[in-house]
Amino acid sequence: MSWEVRTMVSATSSSKFRGWFNPTLFRKNVTRFWPIWGIYTAILAFLLPVELLLSRSPVNARMLDVKGVLNVATVAMPVVGLVFGAITAMALFSYLMDHRAVQLYHSLPIRREGLFLTNWLTGLCFFLVPNLLLYLVSAVIELGAGALDLRGLSLWLVTATVCPMFFFCFTTCIAMFTGHILALPVFYGILNALVIGLCALMDFAGENLLYNYNGSFLSYSDPARWCTPVYQIIYLLTRGDNYIQLDSVMAASGYCVVLGAAFTVIALGVYRLRQLERAGDIVTVGWVRPVFQYGLGICVGLLCGLVLYVNFFYSFGPGVYILLTALCAVIGAFAGRMLLKKTLRVFAESWKGCFALGLAVLALMWGVRSDFTGFQRWTPDPAKVVSVSVYGVYTHPDDDGRHFDQNFDDPADIQRVVELHKALNADIDALRAFKENRGSYAGWEEEGRYQIMDTQYLRLSYAMADGSVVDRWYDPLPIRAEALDDLSTYAGQLNALLNDPEVVETAYWQYFWDSVTGDDLKATGGWITQAVTEEEYWEDLEISMESEEAAMLLQQPSSLVVRDTGSDDLTFTDAAAQAIWEAFQEDMAAGRVRRYLLDDRERQENCYISDINLSLSWTYVNKDGERSTQGRDFTFTPQKSQTSVMAALEKLGLKEALRERVYDYEPPVG
Repeated sequence: MSWEVRTMVSATSSSKFRGWFNPTLFRKNVTRFWPIWGIYTAILAFLLPVELLLSRSPVNARMLDVKGVLNVATVAMPVVGLVFGAITAMALFSYLMDHRAVQLYHSLPIRREGLFLTNWLTGLCFFLVPNLLLYLVSAVIELGAGALDLRGLSLWLVTATVCPMFFFCFTTCIAMFTGHILALPVFYGILNALVIGLCALMDFAGENLLYNYNGSFLSYSDPARWCTPVYQIIYLLTRGDNYIQLDSVMAASGYCVVLGAAFTVIALGVYRLRQLERAGDIVTVGWVRPVFQYGLGICVGLLCGLVLYVNFFYSFGPGVYILLTALCAVIGAFAGRMLLKKTLRVFAESWKGCFALGLAVLALMWGVRSDFTGFQRWTPDPAKVVSVSVYGVYTHPDDDGRHFDQNFDDPADIQRVVELHKALNADIDALRAFKENRGSYAGWEEEGRYQIMDTQYLRLSYAMADGSVVDRWYDPLPIRAEALDDLSTYAGQLNALLNDPEVVETAYWQYFWDSVTGDDLKATGGWITQAVTEEEYWEDLEISMESEEAAMLLQQPSSLVVRDTGSDDLTFTDAAAQAIWEAFQEDMAAGRVRRYLLDDRERQENCYISDINLSLSWTYVNKDGERSTQGRDFTFTPQKSQTSVMAALEKLGLKEALRERVYDYEPPVG
């Protein structure tokens, strides 16, 4: 007699796979949440195939703006993905937020890994299937118009798939840390902008606690951008000149795939250890709860302290700002504890930690205020500086040389800028006090005609040998007349730097191409603005017609008339313009062109009110090897120190047309 008993066949590979993927749950997800992928498909249909049809040329229906449509559709995907990636993850993992639903799902014969993978694959199909369908429809439309762009469509398909999936993975990861359905979108929105938001708040703190801090140092840094997904993805996609490039899409896709995979792995790991009874809690992971509480306290402190200080207490100074920030941090920490415990009665158990946070914030901000790091008085070693940019200063007179924006890479020039920096740091306490006390930003002498004080804005940006860039901003920077000639002061050193002949020349030439020199430029006409009126001109000006050269250049006296009714502009010929241009270059080379930090007596007595405008042009060889002409108008204010220009104007009979400053009114005082 045989006692052999038939036993059940061991599990097949197919049954093992069912432990990781459940087709029934997959189908239920697709049918239950069809509005999500349906609306997603409709929006993308309008962005791509419908827009392709609407882009047809009215002249030729077969002409489509393929590149323009694909550009817009591709760049729009990070924003579309930001919304639908989050909505899809919230829908598919919503069962984790409800006590009854979470018990029901986890009582099914499906492993946690199977639930996770099934929902994850459902999300992928929500995006991939509509994208493929729209890809094929758009290809047919383009093919019918004879404008098939498979490369552009393929780049769109990649972007349209990885962007929503990245945000889906990001939201899924967040969902594993919370058990409250309303907290999930709040956390998602905050975490998407948390880093750049904190950077902006810390920039504001630094700007108010330190005098020469760059107010956008952290906000516009690479780490802030990298930690702000939608900002970084759009940045990577739009690096091309006019069209979405392969390398741009690959860079954005790499960012999405790598971080998306990391978020997925973290989410699965947390899900496997998740305590199901935490459904309904704001935070479900034990070690994250204090991080949430005190992190909320810091964020509330920085944000609410800023709002209160700017709107109600700004006149009280940085000390009040520090106290407000610490107080709001304590309140925020208590609020975080209340959310975690779901009760208002948390003072007795949490006051020590909350007040400790407030004291820590107070100590840290006061330390920054005291400049314990030496930030404000830092100056670089000139030997470690590759180049330094100096810009922001506005000078008189108000012509093409008024903006000071220059880069220095010569060691002697770098040393000169570092010495200026040291002079600024020597007065850093007075400069900070001036800013905080909000001193007068302008001053005039008793008659009210000549400026004896003004404020400037100065930025020093060092490119260091190690590849770093260090900025120092000085705003407001008071400039006083008595210090302009004292080279031991920052005002005297800045004034001397501004009036270096090479620096002045660069200031005027900055609007031209780097390859263009003064000798390459030719004047093709010009005019004088704010010239004396026609009646004033003919009363005071006597033209000697015996001067054949003057008669030839001016052609005839009637050419010096008011150009338009009601205008005080006087025009002159090409030959006259060229003579003035050559004279101006002579004065520039000889250092006779002055720049002024103040509208003081010296500036007003040396500079005319009238401006001379020259139409300059130059020739160059374009990319096709052909000679082309480029031009722009050039404006300078004539100065009595410009002896060559004065001589040329005298010779042309134009000097008397220049208007000098004459006070026929009582200028403002104070």
